[in-house]
Formats: sequence, structure tokens, C-alpha cells
Amino acid sequence: MFSLHNTIAFPLVLFAVFSLTSSINSQPTYNDNICLDQSNQTTNANYQSNLTVLLNSLSSKASQNYSFYNDSSNIGIYGLFLCRGDVSNSTCQSCVSYATQDITTRCPSNNSAIIWYDECMLRYSNVQTSPEVLMWNVGNTTSPDQPNFSAIALMNFLTGTAVNDDLLFHDGNLTAMFSLTSSINSQPTYNDNICLDQSNQTNNANYQSNLTVLLNSLSSKASQNYSFYNDSSNIGIYGLFLCRGDVSNSTCQSCVSYATQDITTRCPSNNSAIIWYDECMLRYSNVQTSPEVLMWNVGNTTSPDQPNFSAIALMNFLTGTAVNDDLLFHDGNLTASNGSDQTYGLVQCTRDINSSGCSSCLSQLIKDAESCCQSKIGLRILTPSCSIRYETYSFFQQPPVPPPSAPAPPAPPQSSGKTCRFVIFYVVWIDG
Repeated sequence: MFSLHNTIAFPLVLFAVFSLTSSINSQPTYNDNICLDQSNQTTNANYQSNLTVLLNSLSSKASQNYSFYNDSSNIGIYGLFLCRGDVSNSTCQSCVSYATQDITTRCPSNNSAIIWYDECMLRYSNVQTSPEVLMWNVGNTTSPDQPNFSAIALMNFLTGTAVNDDLLFHDGNLTAMFSLTSSINSQPTYNDNICLDQSNQTNNANYQSNLTVLLNSLSSKASQNYSFYNDSSNIGIYGLFLCRGDVSNSTCQSCVSYATQDITTRCPSNNSAIIWYDECMLRYSNVQTSPEVLMWNVGNTTSPDQPNFSAIALMNFLTGTAVNDDLLFHDGNLTASNGSDQTYGLVQCTRDINSSGCSSCLSQLIKDAESCCQSKIGLRILTPSCSIRYETYSFFQQPPVPPPSAPAPPAPPQSSGKTCRFVIFYVVWIDG
């Protein structure tokens, strides 16, 4: 079982429940088949004779309660069957027995063939073949222009579990509910900053004056309980702040106020700058900039040569939820089927982009995470428009614990962690 505890809009619990079931259908449910490599009449008799030996061998193994078996005849015909991991021995035996007859009926003179049912698959070939069949439900999701993040999350999680299972199989379902938390920290936790476009002395005074106006405007909006705001001064300086979706109004206000001073200290003579904290981010620029900062936990997963399926599953699920949320934010945690391994994650976009732009931004960061840091147990990627983070420990802001309630009056008598950093820049100039 795995669960995802979310912390933004009412207790998010994402969980998958796994089951082992059996089927008692006497005839398997046919899906599809492929017939390849038409044989000629000269060799057909010999091949068919050996094929019969092979198929009988596969059927015999299924009757001995094998759920998977591969074999080859004396002329090198390769064959195998695989029963679905959740079906009973009797269902497996029945499916394989049926398949050995059905496949020769559907592909009577082919050297290679494969057939799929709901309950099992069977194939044989004298060559190494890799056909692929795609089948889909004709119904569309409620957001057909966006990836099916829930399905992707589930497939990634199941893959991560199946590859460590003796049967190389896992099934389950995913359900989500939601929650909201907040926190209060007086000083934000600094992550990183980037200073760009060093200004010259001639224009510096005017620019700094207008920048001060802009930063004061941003700080003022935070004090009015805005969690996101963008603005521009009269000379075209673009600026915005974004507070993390799970922090309180007071934490947001404190973070933005601190950032407006900190960013000018760290980047005293730059026309463009961006600064990130755990609780908020703030940036300003006279050009459209797209730096990307990668930070990762130095610890490796137990299988560093495999993708971090749990983290990828969590990021995809959170993305699918965040792009449909007004805050473009979501966080939560995922518990693996062993009940002990936890992955905590968070995704967020600035609200100057729409849902589609948020989806594209986060999806790109997930791909970047897979390509750069699949062996790491923790990662965060920061960009001007979106960010992702996952860890093996909880880093969410938790709401304050309510004080204990007063005792009820008596009833009347009559009532009975280290990180590494990597920065990539993409700069696109726009007319000011």
C-alpha cells in the first residue's frame, strides 16, 4: 500500500491498494494477436511438427502451476507464456491451454506469432521479435490537452515495485483526497540566487530608483495577504513574488519583505536577479530570463542504476493536481508498499502562467530530474516560473498545534540534511 499525504487544499491522502485476485473464467478474454513470418510449404511440415511439441510443452508446464515458462524445440523455436500475476493457477492453466490451440488457428502457417488475453499471453518465434500493441479506452479525460498525470504516476509507482518483485508484476489503484496547511517562520530559509546583467554607472541611479519603487510595491502587496503578485515600474522592470502554497499569510509577508532587501544586497548593481527561499521566491528583470538551478541530496537510492520511480510517480501526481488548482501548487507524500520508505514532494508554478504553461514547465523539470539525478534520494529544481522538490524526509510547513480544549462541563444529573548545485541559463531578449 502506498499513501500520498497532501498539504494544500483539505488532508490529502493518495493511496494505492494492491490486491491478489483470481479469475474463474473457463475461456480467456481475447485482446489481440500478431502473425509474422509466413512460412513456405517446403519447410512448413517440419516446423509445424516441432511447433506442436513446443506448444504441448508450454501447456504441460502451465498444468504444473507455472505462471511463466520459456522453452525451445530442437530446431530452435523459442516460445513462452506468461500469466497475469493476479490470476489463479487454474485460470492460468486454462488460459495457456486455450492459447496453444487458438494461436495456431489464428496463425496457421506463420513461423512467429503472439497472442494476448486478459489472463495470459503466449508467443513463439524462430527469430527475436518485439511487436507492440496499443489499445485504449475511447473515453477522454476531463483535461484532454494535458497528460494523464494520475495514470503516469500510478504506472511509475507500479513499475518501481514490480521490478523488485519476484513475479515482475504489480497492480493497484490510486485515489486522491486533499488538505491545507500553513506555517510561521520569522526568517526565510535561503536556497539560492542568481544575479544577471551587470548595469553601468550611467544608467544605474535611475534604474535603482525605479527598482526601489517596484520592490516596495511587491512588499506592500504581500502585506495585503497576496501570495502571488507581478508588477512593473514605469521603465519596464518586470518583477514578481510567489509564496509557497502551504505557508501562512504572515510567513509569506515576512519572506517577501526580507527578500526585497536581501536581493539588492546580493545583487547590488544588476538589472536582473532572482532569489529563492523555502518559503517564497522573488525576481525582477528588464529581460525575459530563464535560469535553472538544480540542487540534490548527496545520498543515493538503493538502486542507483534505476530511475527513482517513487519520486517520479509522486511528481507526476502532484503536477496533475497542481495544474488544476487555483494556486498552481500541491505537496504530499508517498508511502511505498513496504510501509516504511517515504517520499515527500512539492510542485509549484508562478501564477503569471496558465494551467497549460504550468503543466509544460513542471513536466520539463520532471524530465530534467530523470536525466540528471535519477540516483539521488532528494532533489529540487528552481526556475523563474516553476519548481519541484522531493526528499525522503518531510519538509512541509505544518499548521500550529491547537491548544488543548477546556474540559467539558459536567453533565447534568439527569443525563446519564548536504546539497550540490548546478545552474543552466536560457536568456531570451524582449523589447523593453
